[in-house]
Amino acid sequence: MTAGQSRYRMRRHARRLRRYGLEPIAIVNPGDPLPEIAIVVVGRWLWRYRSELTPATVALAVFGSAWLLHRSYPHWWPTIATAATVTAALAILKGARAGLVTPAERWYAALVVIISGGWLATATAVGPETRPLPAVLLAAGLVLAVPWRPALDAISQQALDQRAQAAPDAPAHSADPDSHADAEDGLGESRGAPDAMLWVALCMAPDDGVVVADLMAETGMSRPWVYQRLHELTERGQATQVSRGRWRAL
Repeated sequence: MTAGQSRYRMRRHARRLRRYGLEPIAIVNPGDPLPEIAIVVVGRWLWRYRSELTPATVALAVFGSAWLLHRSYPHWWPTIATAATVTAALAILKGARAGLVTPAERWYAALVVIISGGWLATATAVGPETRPLPAVLLAAGLVLAVPWRPALDAISQQALDQRAQAAPDAPAHSADPDSHADAEDGLGESRGAPDAMLWVALCMAPDDGVVVADLMAETGMSRPWVYQRLHELTERGQATQVSRGRWRAL
């Protein structure tokens, strides 16, 4: 039977049903999910890429704060400059207590604070729309956003290259479900709960991986600790970096 004949028989059958008073109806199952509205899709996308959007969010917050302060309290600029200087000094001296373990993290945080605070103080005094302040904010945001996501190290780059050269039909995850459970038990016994939770989060990650910020939230550990464990798992062939800042188990 050809496609044309099939469509003709379907139309003839539909006309016969309408002749006997039958009309097509749509049945809605109470368990069926409703279609997602645009704001839900956008909100989920923003939450998923919240770490990547942090530099832009901070720049917009600084610009909005400068606009409000210039309108209401333009004489506050010395206080803002002093507060930024003190905060930057505290980030360098006491940043380890706030989770900034390495000196590079502390200096980066201090640099972000002093540049943002200096721009905010200047914009509060003269207005954020005054040239060249918008261009300076854009340039500073682009430059400071570069260290926000660390570059791939040699081990991670090698793992990513091996994954790209693998056969397309090669399984991404282990076919034996007991292997993940055994590895999870070994990690839990040897290093404690944070390692076990890290491994579980990597095993449950989607194909495009999970971001380091989510791994930090799951384990309750700092960023350097998470990266150190990820590199160890990569050396053992148990994890891989799918893309920049996204990891999953093998």
